Amino acid sequence: MTGFWHGASWNFVLWGVYFGVLLVLEKLFLLKLLKKLPAALRHVYALLLITLSWTLFAFTDISAGFAWLGSMFSGVLFDSDSVYLLLTYGPMLLLCAFAATPIGKRIYDWLNGHLKQGVLTVADCGGMLCVLTAAAAYLVSGSYNPFLYFRF
Repeated sequence: MTGFWHGASWNFVLWGVYFGVLLVLEKLFLLKLLKKLPAALRHVYALLLITLSWTLFAFTDISAGFAWLGSMFSGVLFDSDSVYLLLTYGPMLLLCAFAATPIGKRIYDWLNGHLKQGVLTVADCGGMLCVLTAAAAYLVSGSYNPFLYFRF
C-alpha cells in the first residue's frame, strides 16, 4: 500500500514491494546479523539499499531503471555530465554535508552563549531565508523538474 499511495504507476508499487520484502527479510533473517555489525557498516548497508530503492521510485519505465542500476555499478566513476553536476551542486552538497555533522550545532550553541539575546534569532531567520532562496534557485535553474505527485 505504501508504494501505491505515491502514485498510479507500477514503479511505485514495486518500490513498496521492495521495502516490504526487505523488512520481512530483516525481521526473519538479517536482524541478528545486522546487530553484530559495527554502526558504520549498518549505516552503509542502509544507504546502499535506500539508494537502490530510489531507482525503482524514480523511473516509470522499469527497463530504464535497470539500465540506470547497471550504470551505477559499471565502474565508471564520472563523465562530463557528472563533472558539470558536481560543479553546479557541489557548494550546496558541501554545505549540507557540513550541516549534517555535529560541528554546526556546536558552533550554533557557542554563538547562542556569546551573542546578545535576539541576535541569533535574526540570524536564524536570515539563514532560513538564504536556504529557501538557494533551494528555489536550484529548482528554477534545473531543466524540467516536475512535482512528484503531478503524475497521478
